[in-house]
Amino acid sequence: MSVKKIWAIICGNLSVCFRTPRFYIAVILVAILFQQMTGPIRTFCAQTGYSVTPWLFPHFMGEHYIQNIFSLGIVLIFCDAPFIKNNTPYVILRTGRRKWLWSQIGYIVVNSFLYCAALYMVSLLLVLPYLTIDGGWGKVIGTLAQTNAFYQIGTIRMDYQLIVGFEPWQAMFLSMAMGVAVCTFIGLLMMCVNLFGHIYLGPVAGAAVAFTPYLADIFSDMYAGYYVAPPAWMEITMLGKNSLSPYPTVQYAVLFLAGGIFLFICCAHWKFRRQVIEVMSTEG
Repeated sequence: MSVKKIWAIICGNLSVCFRTPRFYIAVILVAILFQQMTGPIRTFCAQTGYSVTPWLFPHFMGEHYIQNIFSLGIVLIFCDAPFIKNNTPYVILRTGRRKWLWSQIGYIVVNSFLYCAALYMVSLLLVLPYLTIDGGWGKVIGTLAQTNAFYQIGTIRMDYQLIVGFEPWQAMFLSMAMGVAVCTFIGLLMMCVNLFGHIYLGPVAGAAVAFTPYLADIFSDMYAGYYVAPPAWMEITMLGKNSLSPYPTVQYAVLFLAGGIFLFICCAHWKFRRQVIEVMSTEG
């Protein structure tokens, strides 16, 4: 399997993605919600004279409505998976079905990371000029986690359990890793559904996953709904540390996502080997 050819196709897909508005719309939708949270924080910084550290992202991703819009953004980006375009039959003839399919899988992983990285950068840009680089949580996040100042200024409460349970870099790494894994899971799910069914069924399946945190809150008894709500796992402190917790454990979340991703890849590979390529335009 030629890694160079696969990477070339991934780069081509990224080029197409960044020439169309879907990626930017997805980022802007989440950025609007981030702005509603960071506006009061900037005001708080101006009033107190303190600056905020670059660790807001893990706290923001703990909110269910952020998880929902975040997941719907990735549905928008990957809605046409496996990204069959006018020149796809020619590319497949040159590279082979297997390499082409692996390039689409790689594209989903890479673009999932870029989406999460872009949103992290947005969370930094929105607190300028009150951003300071510090390895600790800082006074602003600490105050908003331990007092009712968050209520007075009109923003979300920072997660106190996140502050006492994790170092900032640990929380950031886990939040980003879980975000990339959830995006990859949703992207591969949509690719599988699109391959086995109609091209518009994939986004429906992806949107259903995006709404699972809400459904878990509303309809679930005994926390059972959270065991099938991957976007909710981006709230790091929700994941249980041992089997005594009523919530899913970190090990469960990792195995669920890894198992789902593996299953989707196997199904996509089996189906695509027998698939008749129907050309469609995904430009614009």
